[in-house]
Amino acid sequence: MTNSGWHVDYLHQISFMLLVSDVSLADTHMQYALGSHKRVWPVGNYPQELVQKQGFPVVNVIGKKGTLFVFDAGGIHRACYQAGTARKILHINVTTGHHLSSQKFDRLDPWPELSQVPWYARRMVKRIGR
Repeated sequence: MTNSGWHVDYLHQISFMLLVSDVSLADTHMQYALGSHKRVWPVGNYPQELVQKQGFPVVNVIGKKGTLFVFDAGGIHRACYQAGTARKILHINVTTGHHLSSQKFDRLDPWPELSQVPWYARRMVKRIGR
């Protein structure tokens, strides 16, 4: 079941995703539109039809425990959530930060998306500005 839309991440970043457990198609996993990182996409959501029309091959980010994926989060990707499964990963994002100067990172209110993450993650972000 895919219940997350195709999107690009707000911050231009390189992501490292290390699978801490085996991840199969039957588990919650990510899909990536291979080659989409070669274009600049406005931040936002993209319909399935666009991914198909552009002819991007879709890669399932699955594999054995210990598999490392490195990808440009400016490429189109989405989550495929599977009820009753857990995906254990170590996810590291790296950005140069050169494009952050106009953003406000000292408060949570400009980030409505954060209201959807667990309380403990919001608490960590609150402490960044202190």
